[in-house]
Amino acid sequence: MGNLIQKIISYNVLNIAAFLGKKNYNYYNKKVKIADKISEKKLLKNIKKNSNTVIGRKYYFSNIKTIKDFQTRIPYTTYNDYIEYIEKTANTGEQNLITSDKIYFFAATSGTTGAYKKIPIVKRTFMPFLKNGTIFAYNLKREMKKKQNGHLYGKILNLSEAGTIDITPSGIKVGVVTGYFTSRFKSLLSLLTCLPKEVIGFEKDVDMKYINARFALEEENVICINSVFMSALTDLFNYIEDNKTIILKDIENGTIDDSIKIPDTIRKKFQKRLRPNKKRADELRKIFRESVNYEGIIPKIWKRISLVISIGTGDFSPYKEKMRKYCSKQVPFSFSMFAASEATIANTLEVEDENYTLIFDGGFYEFLEIDGNNKPLLMNELEIGKEYEIIVTNFTGLYRYLLKDVVKVVGYKGKVPIIQYAYRKNQLFNVSGLHLTTEQFTNIMNYYEKALNNNILDYSLYVDTDHSPVRMVIFIETEKSINIEENISQLFDDQVNVEFPGFDGIIKKGIISNSLVHVVKPETYKKLRENKIKSGIPVNQIKTIRIIKDKYTLKYFLDSTLK
Repeated sequence: MGNLIQKIISYNVLNIAAFLGKKNYNYYNKKVKIADKISEKKLLKNIKKNSNTVIGRKYYFSNIKTIKDFQTRIPYTTYNDYIEYIEKTANTGEQNLITSDKIYFFAATSGTTGAYKKIPIVKRTFMPFLKNGTIFAYNLKREMKKKQNGHLYGKILNLSEAGTIDITPSGIKVGVVTGYFTSRFKSLLSLLTCLPKEVIGFEKDVDMKYINARFALEEENVICINSVFMSALTDLFNYIEDNKTIILKDIENGTIDDSIKIPDTIRKKFQKRLRPNKKRADELRKIFRESVNYEGIIPKIWKRISLVISIGTGDFSPYKEKMRKYCSKQVPFSFSMFAASEATIANTLEVEDENYTLIFDGGFYEFLEIDGNNKPLLMNELEIGKEYEIIVTNFTGLYRYLLKDVVKVVGYKGKVPIIQYAYRKNQLFNVSGLHLTTEQFTNIMNYYEKALNNNILDYSLYVDTDHSPVRMVIFIETEKSINIEENISQLFDDQVNVEFPGFDGIIKKGIISNSLVHVVKPETYKKLRENKIKSGIPVNQIKTIRIIKDKYTLKYFLDSTLK
């Protein structure tokens, strides 16, 4: 009876979402010729709505009637321009400071000093996100039809978590935007996804890799895999490879192994409802035994799997290739939305399309050309092939906000730019919640230099995606000799934790591995520069390598490492 109810709910919810998704898909394709007008209309309506807020009176919103007025009266802004208002709402609950909508949640996002920012969230925030999310349901239905995988019902392997980071003095919750949905629709999500309701909201206290792996593997009817970033998916399947013996034993016996981190109260709830499933465990053992290097294993585990939804472009391309191995060519990818806490910016409307279509009704966007003048351009004024920093005005009280995300324009659909994510301004490292900018990394190296009591002459960073989980590998050249037998790698992680509180927690969760520090031989960097000069590169074009991106340079540094 329970399975029947689950199928009915899954069928109804997913098919309603797919129906709405088809309408939204058609809307975004049909309105491209007047997208600039729609965007302008929404902007001016938003300005008028907020004209009586504190910030609205400060910039005379009531006098803004055109885009030119808007650009003349309101300067570019950063988070620092809003801290006073945001903290006042967080501490006292006072509203109508930057938005007339009620702020009832803060999205936490890392700041330049390691302390998280609080991005205001109002009800209107979620409309572009939900509207575009339904398009994935529509694409899932289309893929299931292509593959003759039956009607649109089943479970989703979803890696979003719902932990609350903090609660402000005025009682407003602070957390991750996707986690807000998870906590709000706890019962529904436990019916639609493999995530058991017992752990929703308690992720910090639970071994979530085990939970996701165990309950997804036992579920035969998984039709879709969803995660914000592809790196989380590859880590999960690496975990399954390494821990399949324990997982399959627990599926067979209807248990949770004693070694798994989980509060006793939740363990007891599982003990009451879990049942032995020897048939599924034996089936999985056969699949694992017969799979060579786990290639194409995902469609073998789940016969009806039809789509993977996750960001696998840009910095996450290496993880995309790893997932291809697990999926083979049978399972297509949808590269999710290009979104930030501040706005839902762009979406991939088609399966396997690595380019994003700007969501023209999700906010008002301006663009600053990289290495160009400081003149703001509108969405229909960009040049194909050029890179631009995004400026967003959203529905939550941020106006002409410098997002620091850089995109490359690769085409146009009507008046809507088709973009690729290029990079984060000044960002070096972006993995599963850890975002390090050049400024932060410089701070860390300064702390590290003091901790070592040794001058660091030069340093470079390599993001080791071949290691599971991913880790930072740092190469340093020091003024004085250094005892490489000492735990200099742990000392580095300690400094990262100073700049980025919670880094040690990310390591404990198994999302990122401990860093590895290599000390290189004297004059390593000097010899590298000399080699570049010999190869014909002008002296004034030789820059210090902070990020190692190619195997040749990596080999050079590894060969130069003190043993």
